[in-house]
Amino acid sequence: MPTGRPVAGQFVAHDITADRSPLTHPAELAEVRNARSPRANLEAVYADGPTGMPFLYDRDDPAKLLVGRNDAGRPADLPRNPQGVALVGDPRNDVHLLMSQLHVAMLQLHNGLVDRLRGDGVAEPELFAEARRAATWHYQWVLPEDFLPRVTGEGLAGELLAGGARHYRPAPGAAFIPFEFADAAFRYGHSQIRDRYQVNRHAEPVPLLPDLLGFRPVPAALAVDWSYLFDLPGRPPAQRAKRIDGRLAASLIHLPQAVAGVGGGDYASLAIRDLQRGQGVGLPSGEALARRLGVEPLTPEEVGLGPAGWRQETPLWFYLLKEAEHRGGASTWARSAAGWSARCWSASSTPTARATGPSIPPGVPPCPPPRRDGSAWPTCWPSAARSPGRPPEPTGAAARGRPVPGVAWPRCETSQRPPRPRPARTTSPPRRPGGLAGSWAPTWPCSWSAGWPGWRRGRSPAGGCSPTPASPGSRASRR
Repeated sequence: MPTGRPVAGQFVAHDITADRSPLTHPAELAEVRNARSPRANLEAVYADGPTGMPFLYDRDDPAKLLVGRNDAGRPADLPRNPQGVALVGDPRNDVHLLMSQLHVAMLQLHNGLVDRLRGDGVAEPELFAEARRAATWHYQWVLPEDFLPRVTGEGLAGELLAGGARHYRPAPGAAFIPFEFADAAFRYGHSQIRDRYQVNRHAEPVPLLPDLLGFRPVPAALAVDWSYLFDLPGRPPAQRAKRIDGRLAASLIHLPQAVAGVGGGDYASLAIRDLQRGQGVGLPSGEALARRLGVEPLTPEEVGLGPAGWRQETPLWFYLLKEAEHRGGASTWARSAAGWSARCWSASSTPTARATGPSIPPGVPPCPPPRRDGSAWPTCWPSAARSPGRPPEPTGAAARGRPVPGVAWPRCETSQRPPRPRPARTTSPPRRPGGLAGSWAPTWPCSWSAGWPGWRRGRSPAGGCSPTPASPGSRASRR
């Protein structure tokens, strides 16, 4: 897998989840809120729009997002205030160079669509809404049609997209992000971070952290050449991501203070933070979740914690990494990731989409872009789907984005800014030990040298890890 795909996964995670609760046990688990909409709607890019957050937008061209310039004067950085703090919808998207450059790419996608639509004659008052709609639909199409199959495997992705999720089936308009997904399954990318990254042909390979730390302007010498992170036509293969297993790169075990909020100690380890978050929300063990889903649990030998003296069932996050290592696409992790994405479009489009008759701007996909097998998405209204009354796919000039006289394309239309729903609970009340057969005890070794280099082993008197708390208001408190 190209090394850029875990970075794309981190971008998606920031777009659909943000837990602002303390890293240790929340006081009221039932009141934990997801500060992001679970609709994959690029909320981290657009935030509250030009009216709610005007500092994210270009004052001279209000339909466009503001892009910063690097030390060479090129528009290739996030916009920043005089102190170098990024002006973005989610500060986590400036945590390291790869994330900030991917966010810049999304800003440029929107601005490129504005230029294209303006050239096609779209009226100025409609430009922002039309460009946002097109960018969001492209993004929502990429998730199940490209990102998901490459992460979980085409077979499982096709199975779940065709038949729908079996366990995660929220009512229309009531989508939420389960704790099991946000605090365990979708943290798989932490295991795919490489030891070193080369971002362009002039740069030397260096660790992600602290060498590529964010929260500061990006010099032109470190502007990312995306062919080094993604496989692009006509270019050599990109760097490959680390395979998913129970180990993390050393740079993630010793997080900089700008990321962790503390200088050294237990909380400087991303692995400890992942485990602590799972314990804090009362996640079930991996074995218990596998039994509930009808999946054969891993054997103790596959989990591999016996040599460290661990005899209980396995914390879910670590279990899913080991399951992906040994079972690949058939794993509980893969089904969790695919199940959420299979419902993503329904959650995104059902409350706000409606069919209309006007022709779609040339070059912008219909609602939504067709699936790989040519079928329409089931959640679009019939008049916007592939129906006998719809004209054939364009060829020639139309395929290149130029209008063809007499051909009107049905489309879905969304408002510029759908009403923001009340923050949804990230899950139903968590399963406490005993609520699900085989739930894990709320203690674990804080380290296993066999699993993560540099960990310390031990338990606090109350059980679990006992790292130094992050200081209030630190970036750690927002992760």
